[in-house]
Amino acid sequence: MPHPPGIMTYVPQGKFWFPRSYVTKIKVHTNHVNSVSYADGLIVWGHVPPDAVSGQTKIRDQIIPWNSNTYSLDFVVEWWFYQIAPSPFEFNWGGEVSFDYDDLVEANCLIIATESGDTDYYFDLPAAPDDYWPALPYRPP
Repeated sequence: MPHPPGIMTYVPQGKFWFPRSYVTKIKVHTNHVNSVSYADGLIVWGHVPPDAVSGQTKIRDQIIPWNSNTYSLDFVVEWWFYQIAPSPFEFNWGGEVSFDYDDLVEANCLIIATESGDTDYYFDLPAAPDDYWPALPYRPP
């Protein structure tokens, strides 16, 4: 059974295109009562202190490894849902997806945000391979 896709807004809009090669971090902007973990494109949301509510946001597999492709914001998230244990039912959940430069970490970030966010979590994305950018030609002094 597929997971619920989520209900998202996009800033500035869903068809805003960005080069993956420009993104170095995922920034999760959320409420201080949420704890956030990240691994291989999956953001797992919990509460502090722990309770029965948990959520998941899945970033599409194409976005995670470094590449020179261009993507639109409405393509980034594969699913975004929450559950209330012990029920197996998954409910649509969501927030905002955007791309912006973050002054604090001095990097371009893919931003996944919930309402009333006041806490930021940063996760590194793979960078370009060392040999991707061609070396400058040798110029004698």
